[in-house]
Amino acid sequence: MFKVSDIISKPIYSIYEGINIGTVNDFVISSNHKKILGFTFLDDESEINNSFVPVNKIYGFGINCLTVKNNNFSSYINFDNLEKIINKEAISISGESLGKIIDVYFDEKFLISSFETSGRTIIPINTLAKIGKDAVFFDFNEKKVKISRFKPKNEIMLSTVPEIKVSILQKEPSSTIPIISNNFDENSFSNEKRIDGQQELKTNFEIAIPKKIITTKDGALGKICNKTIFGLNGEVIVKDRQIITEKIIEKAVMHGKLFELKNSAE
Repeated sequence: MFKVSDIISKPIYSIYEGINIGTVNDFVISSNHKKILGFTFLDDESEINNSFVPVNKIYGFGINCLTVKNNNFSSYINFDNLEKIINKEAISISGESLGKIIDVYFDEKFLISSFETSGRTIIPINTLAKIGKDAVFFDFNEKKVKISRFKPKNEIMLSTVPEIKVSILQKEPSSTIPIISNNFDENSFSNEKRIDGQQELKTNFEIAIPKKIITTKDGALGKICNKTIFGLNGEVIVKDRQIITEKIIEKAVMHGKLFELKNSAE
């Protein structure tokens, strides 16, 4: 069994090129939190200082350093989307604090087996329930709770619905839809064409209902994104200089990246 602390701060050497390519400073886990995908490292020669080595390039790691087969691999990863674990509070879903996570144990296939806390408690991977921004939650019950069931429902508070006035005009060649307005001028309508109060719509009133309502998503739709934005699992939502489409906006909403997308639109 191995642990992350044995690798952090170790230098990385490429066997084929015979060079030192950097120093390990963090690790990356899979979206299902069961495996280590690779390690990030500081590269003094890189302007972005944001490099990554996948586990399939690692040949070995010992007491003094980590060795990789060669230096030919993708060197960039977005740190903003890395799911951090070290130094986060470990809390049971029943409300018990277990200390801060200080280490992660894994096997020779880089499969995570357990976590160690500052209280020297070893927590098995099968109790992991949720990795959040400030804490990691664990479920020690025999029957596990589905965290997805805790998602809040979208409810509309009636008290927040604005009061609007509605005036329906009789059918005219130039108009077939009702006029709905917060501040329409009643004097602009003749009495014979305006219907006030609650009325039942008859067949002589025609309301054109659009098949699809298109929204501009606060102005992001159709604009160009000025940077590459990644999802929670490292998936690319939009590339730098790519035109923002409805599909991109929907994907950004799914990953909680809509605010970042709108701020990057130009």
